[in-house]
Amino acid sequence: MFVPDANYPVGEADTVISELLDVEGGGLSSVESLAGKGGQAARLFMSTRRTLNMLVKASRTSVTDDDRDEELAQTAERLMVTGPFKTELFVQAKPGLSPLELLTAAGIDDARSTRLVVLDPRRFSLLNGIDKDTCEAIRAVMGLGANKVPVQWASSAVFAVVNTQGRAAARGAGAAYLAWDRVAVMDAVRADEELTEQARTERAEAKRNLEGSVRRAYRHFLYLGEGDQNDQPRVDRTVAFEPDSGQSSLDGTAVWKALVAQGKAFDTSALTAKALLHNLDAKDYGRPPGRAPGPVLE
Repeated sequence: MFVPDANYPVGEADTVISELLDVEGGGLSSVESLAGKGGQAARLFMSTRRTLNMLVKASRTSVTDDDRDEELAQTAERLMVTGPFKTELFVQAKPGLSPLELLTAAGIDDARSTRLVVLDPRRFSLLNGIDKDTCEAIRAVMGLGANKVPVQWASSAVFAVVNTQGRAAARGAGAAYLAWDRVAVMDAVRADEELTEQARTERAEAKRNLEGSVRRAYRHFLYLGEGDQNDQPRVDRTVAFEPDSGQSSLDGTAVWKALVAQGKAFDTSALTAKALLHNLDAKDYGRPPGRAPGPVLE
């Protein structure tokens, strides 16, 4: 780039280059990059033939927000692992329904089992200042708050929720995977054996990145716990895994171990009659297990 004006700063040139490289913002999909050597900056050029990267860039612009978010939801549902929980349930988002309406209609209150309830990332998320509807809906189906619904077995359900910022990163990975997935089946790619193999490799890598991003994004879960005061016998409690811990609320085993650490659950084979009697107190007697705020039963 050359502008015959001493007042033209380097920063403005960088801005122009950034806009040219922003394919999703309307930039050029034909721009390719050659890595610099010996400390030199990368060199950019516009290819005269359609390369695989060019096809991916062009394909990515066709990935809609709905396509991307649906892929995230499908990935989250696929990655659910029951672990010690007896049942896993994915609460899917539906057009026109609020978070509370979705949870109320999902059939979560079930006496037959402990449940890991994973909430659709398209409609539910925590943190970043936009989680009011999610929190109020979960509290309601726990039998808490101004909009509480009648429930009997809230103590044996745990809700896995995506982190808002983590979801943003996963959305980028989702768009990249869909772009590679579409390119891999193009006739122009399938007609070339080398391009086909490269596209398959890149698609597999993009899928791994997407799955890793979704697992990391699901780092919150909520459960019904015992309150600290007599006027609040039951409260909702939130646990958050560290972003780089490798733990995910999609993994029932990791969630259960965290519940054990919180004193909410018993580890495998640890619920003996003696342990149960030790954890009961006066207010637990005469109430069904699902109404008690104490430990989740095996």
